[in-house]
Amino acid sequence: MAKPDFVRPELTALMPAYKLCRDCYMGELAVKNRINYSQPSHNNGGGTGQAMMLSPYLPDPSPASESESMRIKRYNDYVTRAVFYNVTKRTVKAMTGEVFSKYPLLTLGQLDVLETDVNGAGQSLTQQAKDALTNLLLTGRGGFLADMPVNQTGASLADVRNRQLRPTITHYDSESIINWRYRKVGGVYKLSLVVLSESYVASDDGFEAKTGRQLLVLRLDDNDRVESEIYRKADGNSEWVSQGINSVTDNKGAQLTEIPFFACGSVNNDLEPDDIPIFDIAHLNIAHLRNSADYEESLAISQPTLAISGLTQDWVDDVLADGIAMGSRSGIMLPVGGKAELLQPDVNDSNMTAMKHKEDMMASLGAKLIELGGSTNKTATQSNNELAEQTSVLSTLANNISDALTKSVKACARFMGYDDKDLVVTLNTDFGFAKMTPEQRQQLLQEYQAGAITWAEYRGKLVENEIATEENPETAKSVIEQEQGALIYGGDNEV
Repeated sequence: MAKPDFVRPELTALMPAYKLCRDCYMGELAVKNRINYSQPSHNNGGGTGQAMMLSPYLPDPSPASESESMRIKRYNDYVTRAVFYNVTKRTVKAMTGEVFSKYPLLTLGQLDVLETDVNGAGQSLTQQAKDALTNLLLTGRGGFLADMPVNQTGASLADVRNRQLRPTITHYDSESIINWRYRKVGGVYKLSLVVLSESYVASDDGFEAKTGRQLLVLRLDDNDRVESEIYRKADGNSEWVSQGINSVTDNKGAQLTEIPFFACGSVNNDLEPDDIPIFDIAHLNIAHLRNSADYEESLAISQPTLAISGLTQDWVDDVLADGIAMGSRSGIMLPVGGKAELLQPDVNDSNMTAMKHKEDMMASLGAKLIELGGSTNKTATQSNNELAEQTSVLSTLANNISDALTKSVKACARFMGYDDKDLVVTLNTDFGFAKMTPEQRQQLLQEYQAGAITWAEYRGKLVENEIATEENPETAKSVIEQEQGALIYGGDNEV
């Protein structure tokens, strides 16, 4: 029996990593979310393996021999005190901010409606690209589906502007792309199958819309033509039921020969899972959380403790029956030979040291949240290599999304019968942290003064790094000479 919900094993293997990265991005409530978990006995002599609600990231610190109520109380306190220092989200936001510090270059031609509403639900193309970059950082994989309602009479520009008939582009994250295949058609390999898991409105009473899960299957038929099929589960039925097979056509009714789904990845723009850019930071973020939980618990249980010796039961009953008050305005009545003292455990800084070590590791992986205070001196070569590595990763992500979105927009144009030649979507790859340092600018000036580079080359570098704005080197030179002359001669003479 066909299994339309089959999930590729290489994707299944990465699901825990996806969840870890997404939970870290969501923050403290997500990483502390507790699920049913059967805690096994830790030894043969005690513990009954009581069921507890545990976070998948914070283990139960209690021995299994403790009573269930004691373990639950201790674990609740253990989780509550732990501090999640969300470096993951800050890093993702910072990297996304670098790409979108400049508005993407959009050349959409007659499809300019996509700029403000790309998916038919009011999302702008720029916002969709931003969401795609966030998901790419968290999972290393995603894709865009270009789609359009069928209309045999064709579509005019007015139809598009009035949204009566228009193409859309929908983004799918990695977890939603559950199956895919390629096959050789002629001399090239084409995407022959993609299965997308998505939600749909199962019922709506006017106030509450209940959603269900459906599978959208896009495939090439035996004649290498594109067809689509939707599977849903009927009420009370565990089997997937096909809602019918439809040909995927353009606005003239011609059946497509390529599936209009375009993958984007952190390495390659195919549907194979790629590296997860943020995983190492997220993994350290969770390890940091565990150190924090242990550190905060050690602080809680290492509070000063009053110890009194030399008391008899009669003295306790007669003199200390109302309890013991502590403080500068209170006193403790003791019998002859009695002794009272505060026990203060030695401070254990091992967890704090471990936390600081992980903060340094996260900082070295690109998390800019932690300030090292300039305590680490690096050579120019080391600094340049680190910038090049960061720029390379982020530039690859931006370029891959640009490529996938450009292909999607071109597919939309072909749906409409428009010319797709000059359509392009380009995300910014000119990042702030890749700008020239003052030392590099001084070196560039020295090279110009020494005749190693031309004025045009020198000026071009300044414009490229947004130090100067006038792009024409001759115009810039003329203006500079006039301004310098005005400063020298007080503005009375022209140079």
